[in-house]
Amino acid sequence: MGRGHLTRAARFQALGAAAVAAAALAASSSAGLSWYEVAAGSTPQASSHVARAYLALTKTQERVWTPRLSTRDRATIARVNLSKTILVAAFLDGAPCSTRVVATGVTRRARTLAVSISYTLPPVGISLCIRSSTPYVIVGIPRASLGGVKPNRISLILHARS
Repeated sequence: MGRGHLTRAARFQALGAAAVAAAALAASSSAGLSWYEVAAGSTPQASSHVARAYLALTKTQERVWTPRLSTRDRATIARVNLSKTILVAAFLDGAPCSTRVVATGVTRRARTLAVSISYTLPPVGISLCIRSSTPYVIVGIPRASLGGVKPNRISLILHARS
């Protein structure tokens, strides 16, 4: 038997091992994370009119967006220990009129966190909606679930329900 010749069974074993390794690599690169909702509410709309998410690994990063929160939610955020938990705050500025805004998932790919937010659109027949506020959701992610990888980017994924 010459070099490069494998029996049919050996080829299938090699392909199976490669498939298992590829699946393990894909699972580790796009992993679902442990997370919980810390706060949710509404705030005056920002001038940018663009939905935006903020990452807070430190109190300095947190101070960028906490002034937009209600007094009650600021107190809740102040109790979060950022040495054990990181925070992601999502503000839906510019998103269509929405109700029942909830975080539905957090995943990670390399150093990017993807936060999925789901909301309900106004009922069919409502042609005009005047927004007086912007909804927000803040999620906490235990640092232990990140496996030592500190995220540096956020992707905000919005899902509209009718």
